[in-house]
Amino acid sequence: MDSSKQKNALKPLDEVQKRQPPLITGQPYKMNEYSSDLPKNCGLPWLGAYSKHGFWFKFRLASKSDFEKIVANAFETDSFHLNYENLELWKKIFVDQFRFVVARNLRDESMGGISVCDWNDYTVIGSYYVMENYRHSGIGEKLFRDSLESVDKNSGQVVFHAISHLAPKVSRFGLSLEDEWIFDHYVVSNPTGYLSLQKHVIEVKDFTNLTENEIQKAIEFDTRVTSLAREKWMCSWLAHSQGVTKIGFSDKKVVGICQMRETAGEHVRRLLIGPLYANSTEIASQLLFSIFSKFYKPEEDYDFDPDIFAIYRREVHFIIPRKNVLCIELLSGFAGSGSNIRKERRLFLKFTILW
Repeated sequence: MDSSKQKNALKPLDEVQKRQPPLITGQPYKMNEYSSDLPKNCGLPWLGAYSKHGFWFKFRLASKSDFEKIVANAFETDSFHLNYENLELWKKIFVDQFRFVVARNLRDESMGGISVCDWNDYTVIGSYYVMENYRHSGIGEKLFRDSLESVDKNSGQVVFHAISHLAPKVSRFGLSLEDEWIFDHYVVSNPTGYLSLQKHVIEVKDFTNLTENEIQKAIEFDTRVTSLAREKWMCSWLAHSQGVTKIGFSDKKVVGICQMRETAGEHVRRLLIGPLYANSTEIASQLLFSIFSKFYKPEEDYDFDPDIFAIYRREVHFIIPRKNVLCIELLSGFAGSGSNIRKERRLFLKFTILW
């Protein structure tokens, strides 16, 4: 056979499929683990230690630059939705009950980080991230075990908010999945149905303009919906510097809450919606219409000077409870004709340990 034809022959189908991304939602990519001849699993993380594959590291409480480095990498590598301002906001809310720990190597570079917060009868673990070059090296496991060791066993329940690809790994730590807390990630690109969201069923107010009595009503509404007592967190988070929060009122009662944040990333930032909950689809629709009004100004959009921040040129991300099927109908109307709605492979999950 001619050598050139042999060289250009198609590979067998099963061999090609081995190189493709996994087709099952939530299934992680298969990666090769790194190993070396350096010492393994020795030392103390806060003084200097080696991971199970020989990476030297040391833990320390994160500085602002540490956190910003992780946020930037989380966006560039994995398209995560974080804000540079989150670290200082969390410190403001939880003060001494919050800590963000990072692992550093011999060159004093961030290898990964994790946040731990003691809140009411819970310890919440989140913002768990390992830089791509150090994954499958044992650094992530060290960070997680250190977080668990710092938890008071009498504090009640440990909660871990995670991305679905971590699901196969967390069982080793005694965590179990909460079926009620499974969130799907939908992305609407270049929506054209913004005007279809317009309703006139409630009064909508900006969170920053509420009276103390109205804020308290919003907190009580959140508690009824989520069964969580999180007043201090809600008051600070809904006033996020990179977000807009709208509260719906009917007969002076709160009937809906919606927040939009512009997360860290490129010049035209991604828009993230959540939380969003309301007493009806019409109320949720009106809240979204109010939220996006700042990005809909067609009279200022010209062919020679296009409005790059217009909602119909943006990408909007929704984190939606899996059981909320009505919200999918709302997204379809918002997307309009010719727009694209995609469901991301990643899920957002909640795992718990009850001591």
